[in-house]
Amino acid sequence: MEMAIQEKDEVIENLQSKSEEVLRYIDKSEKCSIREKIFQKRRKSQRLSKFICLRQQLPY
Repeated sequence: MEMAIQEKDEVIENLQSKSEEVLRYIDKSEKCSIREKIFQKRRKSQRLSKFICLRQQLPY
């Protein structure tokens, strides 16, 4: 009986640690996607500003 309780406790601890790992992974992936969106916006605005600067320098 004690063996079954001990095994159950080990399984619960294992599942809790796996759950924590999954939550950390989700948190990291969300942060990465947010960072990527920010970088994409920056790149887009930099390209636009370069285009505008080049456009102003060219004669019509």
